[in-house]
Amino acid sequence: MTGGAWLCLLAPLAGTIAILLAGTRIPRQAAGWISTASVFAAFGGAVWAFFSLRAQSGHDGEITTAWTWLESGSFSAGLQLLVDALVRDPGHGAVLLVARPQADPVPALRELAGSIRLPGDAG
Repeated sequence: MTGGAWLCLLAPLAGTIAILLAGTRIPRQAAGWISTASVFAAFGGAVWAFFSLRAQSGHDGEITTAWTWLESGSFSAGLQLLVDALVRDPGHGAVLLVARPQADPVPALRELAGSIRLPGDAG
């Protein structure tokens, strides 16, 4: 499931880097094809994540960590991807792809929210 999320995130980045490194050595039409292909690959990743999540009914989503950038006490900052369903009803399908920090940097926000379920809350 998270493989599709990473493809969705990194395909446009890879296309951008390829066009940037090629510079003026490639024609504009080739740059257009590279950018279009990277967006289609990202769409394919989103579809992959959607159907993977839908196949795991009753699953709360999945989190994967790319790296931890900074860690101090209970605070931890890095890059994680969360793939989660936006709706819990069967027959509906929407997938949320979020890059988020590893730990909650603002615990006071969760206290203010009270019983409201915020993104990233467990079950």
